[in-house]
Amino acid sequence: MQDPRKRGFTLIELLVVIAIIGILATLAVFAVSSARVRARDAKRVADIKQIQSSLDLYAVDKIGYPAQGLAGEGGPAALIIGGTQAECLDADGFGSACPQATGNLIYMATVPNNPTPGGRDYSYEGEDCVGSEVCNDYTIIFELEAETSELRDVDEDGVTLCEAKSSGMKCD
Repeated sequence: MQDPRKRGFTLIELLVVIAIIGILATLAVFAVSSARVRARDAKRVADIKQIQSSLDLYAVDKIGYPAQGLAGEGGPAALIIGGTQAECLDADGFGSACPQATGNLIYMATVPNNPTPGGRDYSYEGEDCVGSEVCNDYTIIFELEAETSELRDVDEDGVTLCEAKSSGMKCD
């Protein structure tokens, strides 16, 4: 006869525990990936607000926004900001590097770029420009990966394409 104090778990009990652990692990992985998407989107919105604040400071000093990334007849395509061609924003507009020694006013020493994976590069276009110096408005195009509480509108692909202007942000 077997001693009842030395009895172990049955195979069925072990399988049930393993199944429960597997389900909990799956739910945890899904929650973490969803939180990462929301965190990247929150960073994108914060980045754009920071860029807008810097552009507003620029506009106060220069009586307009940088005349860069002008789209249209013969004009260059939108300027990708946060990349190698537009790493900073100084008195000359977006540039590849802000010269420290010239005493140039620097509005944003490091222009943020899109957090990866997902989304697309931030692009800037000057609008309603006066000559080649300043513009009365701008558009920054960026993309969110998921629906957010601030900007609600997701297209059929599950992607939210957004634009920021001097008047605020909206998503289509």
